Amino acid sequence: MVLGRVPKNTRLETLIGFKVKVTTNNTSTFIGSLKSYDKFMNLVLTECEEFRLTKKSKKYLGQTKNEEVDEGKIREQKRFLGLVLVRGENVVSVVAEAAPNSKSLKPQLRIKKGKVSINPLKRKIACEEGDNKTNSGVKKPTTRK
Repeated sequence: MVLGRVPKNTRLETLIGFKVKVTTNNTSTFIGSLKSYDKFMNLVLTECEEFRLTKKSKKYLGQTKNEEVDEGKIREQKRFLGLVLVRGENVVSVVAEAAPNSKSLKPQLRIKKGKVSINPLKRKIACEEGDNKTNSGVKKPTTRK
């Protein structure tokens, strides 16, 4: 499968890593990166944002069921949630929004940029009992008695 192209009748396992839009039965929408799922269709989303209707908007939509809706009166709240577990019982639909970017597929070190050097760990080498040296030749500090 080519990244960025999803067949029409696809399984949920092919969407792992994709940015997905999950609609729930209480009209809220979650947009985030799909990390995992289980047999009950519980979904784990990272970097997730929730979009939900305000109370006034829900009330307005309840009053105007069969009439035309003025979109200016409908408001959505947006909030950033981070890591989210969406219960499968509440999931109505899962739609792929965007393919995973190549940066998210490769593991990265989180190092602040600047003048920092990283030294490898030093293993102890077999020494005589009284010798407190590591393999770099630097003596370890001794403790006072």
